[in-house]
Amino acid sequence: MAEQKAAAVDGLGGAGAADAAPAGEAAAARVRPVETLLRAAPLGLCVAAMTVMLRDQQSNEYGTVAYSDLGGFKYLVYANGLCAAYSLVSAFYTAVPRPATVSRSWVVFLLDQVRSCLPVSALLTLFTRLW
Repeated sequence: MAEQKAAAVDGLGGAGAADAAPAGEAAAARVRPVETLLRAAPLGLCVAAMTVMLRDQQSNEYGTVAYSDLGGFKYLVYANGLCAAYSLVSAFYTAVPRPATVSRSWVVFLLDQVRSCLPVSALLTLFTRLW
């Protein structure tokens, strides 16, 4: 009876541990292209937003307003440029296979948070100056 339990424990621990590493690597290989595409998607949106902001101009009987007349608009264009650059760099970073470590994961997570908060802060700055 004790031999059967020992064989069962050895079978679960040995085979399960050996099979877990290739399964995790296979899952990471399947997810990598999707993550790369999701990280590259904001690049087009940021460039489109920058193009609209740079080319937009309003004229009426009171005068003409362009993006360069307001500091909030300039900040928004710069924030979109930084977000586009980060999207490109992070897409290349995730496309190259490398071992995942906790510190790399935290760095990517924190930079993603900064990237998502940057355009929001630019819009809030713009609205507070226009108010």
